[in-house]
Amino acid sequence: MSEGEGSEYSGGYSAGRELPWYKDRAASPPFKLSRRISLNSSADFQAVCPFPWDPESLKKFWFGAMHTDDNSRAWRNIITEYWDAVAVSSDHNVYILFAHQNKAPISIKFHPKLDETNAHVPLLKADKNCIAWAMQKNFLEPLLIISRGSIVYIYGLFRQGVVGQLRGHGGAITSISVHPSSPNWFATTSRDFTTRIYDLNGNAQYTKYEVEAVIPPTMKKHTIPIPNPNWPPNQRPSFAGAAHGLRLPPNEGEGTGIGRCICVLMGGKSSGHQAAVLCSAFHPALPLIATGGMDRTVKIWPIRPTYDARLKREDKPLFSSGRLHKARVHSISWLDGHDVLLTHSAPAIMRVDPNGGKNAPCFTEPGELIAWRWLGLDRFFPVGWEAHKEEHVKNLRGCSSDYQESTSFKIISIHSFEDVPDLTQYKVANLSFYRNETHEPLVLFVHPGDTSISLFNACHMAPRQPPPFPSAIKEKLREVGRSNHDDGGLSDAAQKMDLNQGVELTPEEQLREHRRQVDGLQQDDIEQEEEEELEEDSDQDRRNNRINWGQRPKIVTPGIDGWTLSTNETDAERTLTCCTMSVDGRLIAAAGTKGTLWIWKLQVQET
Repeated sequence: MSEGEGSEYSGGYSAGRELPWYKDRAASPPFKLSRRISLNSSADFQAVCPFPWDPESLKKFWFGAMHTDDNSRAWRNIITEYWDAVAVSSDHNVYILFAHQNKAPISIKFHPKLDETNAHVPLLKADKNCIAWAMQKNFLEPLLIISRGSIVYIYGLFRQGVVGQLRGHGGAITSISVHPSSPNWFATTSRDFTTRIYDLNGNAQYTKYEVEAVIPPTMKKHTIPIPNPNWPPNQRPSFAGAAHGLRLPPNEGEGTGIGRCICVLMGGKSSGHQAAVLCSAFHPALPLIATGGMDRTVKIWPIRPTYDARLKREDKPLFSSGRLHKARVHSISWLDGHDVLLTHSAPAIMRVDPNGGKNAPCFTEPGELIAWRWLGLDRFFPVGWEAHKEEHVKNLRGCSSDYQESTSFKIISIHSFEDVPDLTQYKVANLSFYRNETHEPLVLFVHPGDTSISLFNACHMAPRQPPPFPSAIKEKLREVGRSNHDDGGLSDAAQKMDLNQGVELTPEEQLREHRRQVDGLQQDDIEQEEEEELEEDSDQDRRNNRINWGQRPKIVTPGIDGWTLSTNETDAERTLTCCTMSVDGRLIAAAGTKGTLWIWKLQVQET
C-alpha cells in the first residue's frame, strides 16, 4: 500500500469484515511495518509520544471555548503540519520525527549548561527524559513538555525554542501527563514523593499585582513580594519554598517564561505517597487526578479551583489504597471515563511461606494488570453537583477511611504478565493505554529487550474469578456431614457445626468442638491425638494435610492473550523500550535502542 492510501482513515474496519479487527480475537491486527527510522546508533530512545490531537479536538478543548471560525482554520493548518509528528527522547536530545511526511527531523539538544542545573539531583539508571504535548488556551501553538532531571522545559514549535523553564521538584521527574480537555494543564510526578500540577496560561514569575491581591491590607506594611500565607505567630508571608509546597522568593525564582505551578499533591506521613510517585492520570470529565507510586498505593486527588498566585496544597486524597497491587505501580489510566481505572505493577518479591521469617526463601511473581472500580466517586460527585460546581469542589473532603487505607474499590479483572525464567523485579513492562470515543480501549506494552509489541483489547479482560474454597476445609466438612449421616451437603454440615449459639468460631475450633460433642473427648485428649497424628505423618504428608488458616487461597490469575507486532529485526542489539498508538488509531510507534523508531500503519484489507 502506498503512503497516500494510508492517509485514508478506515475507522478500524476492514473491507469485507463484519467486525472491527480489535473485536475479533481470531483476526490478525491489520498493521504493517511501514518504516524504520534510525538516527544515532549510540543513543537509546527512552520515551515516545505521537501528536495527540485530530481535527475534532478543538471542539472538545475548554468546553468548546476556542471553537471559532478563525481558530478552526488555524487548527486545520496545525493538524496538516503535525498530524504524523512523533516525539522521542534520549539522554541528551529530543527529536520530533515525521512518520509519513518527507520532512527533516526537529532536533532539540540540551545545552551543557542546562545539565548543570540538575547537578544536585542524582539521576538513577531508571530515570529518563519524559515528554508530552500541551497547549496554551489563548495561543494555539503545539508545545512539547520535556523533563530532564527535576527541571521542566517547554518547547514551542512555532517559536522554535524553549519558551519556559520551571523548577520546584526536589527529585528526578518520573512522568508527565496532560489534561485531555484542558491541555494547558499538565502534571509531573517525581521521586520527591510529590506531584505538581502546572498551568501554561500563567507565567513563572508572578507580578506585583498578583502579590498585592493575595496579601491582606493589614500586612501591607510588612509586604514581602512573595504570595505565601503566614505561619503564626509570624505576621509575614512564609519563605518556606518549594519543599513545603509554597512559592519561592523572587531572588530564587521558580523559572522563566510560561508555565506556573498551581497545585502540589504533598507526600509524607499526612496521607501522601511514602515513596517516589511514578505515574498520574487526569480524569477526562471531573476535577480529579489519580497517582500511583513506589509505595504500592493508588491515590485519587481533587483539583480545586485557583484564582490567584497562591499555591494550592493537597495532603489528603479522596481515595488511597495499597491493597490493589503487591509491588510498585507503574501506570494508571481512567478506563471508561467515569469510575473504572486500569493500573499495572512491577514484578513482586513474595515469600514462599507467608508466615516465614526475615530470611525466608522468596520467589518473584510476575507483574499484574488490574481493572478496578472506585466505589466512592458517586459519593463525592452526586447527581446535580454541577449546579454549584466551584463551591462543591472547594469543599470536597474525605474521611480517614478514604485517605488512609480505603477499601472502597472493587476489582473487576486481574491479568498477569508473562512469567519468564530470568524474571526480576526490575524487568517491568512499559505500557501505554489507547482510548477513543469511537474505538474500544487498547493496551500496548513491551518488556525490556523485546523485539515485538504486545497489544490487546481491554474489553477482552476476563472477569475476576472468586477465590477457591480451601480443599482441606472442604474435605473436613464432608467428613462431618458423613459422621452425622447428613445428606444435606456442605451447607447443612456447616450449620450443624455451629454449636456455640451464635458465637463465631474459627473452622479449626469448630472441628474440635464437633469432636468434643460427638466423640465425648476432652480438650487435652483432642490435642494429644492431633500431636500423635502429626508425628505419624511424613513431612510431605503433613504439609499437604495441614490447614493453614491464616494463608490466603492461591488464585492463579490468567495471562494476557492478545496480538503481537514484530520488528523483524536481524540485529539482536536493536530492541524495544516503549510503544504507543496515535490519536486516531492509524499508527503505532515504538522506540528502541540504537536510536531506532519503528512505525506500523493501519492497512485496509480488500476482499
